[in-house]
Amino acid sequence: MVDRNSVSLKGPFGDARIDEEDSELDLINRLIDIVREFDPDILAGYEVQSSSWGYIIERARSRYGIIYL
Repeated sequence: MVDRNSVSLKGPFGDARIDEEDSELDLINRLIDIVREFDPDILAGYEVQSSSWGYIIERARSRYGIIYL
């Protein structure tokens, strides 16, 4: 298990936690873990396929050979 530094913040819309990972690969794997934990039916946002999730998926595939996103 990777040790993470975690900071909790209080904001106007509720509490938030910021985790810090040691590498980009750890960050991608943590993101996968979070998505699996919450198991959302829909991931929505601005230009989701090309700019945000699309970039992360392509980066994980090309740099690290991760194909199970």
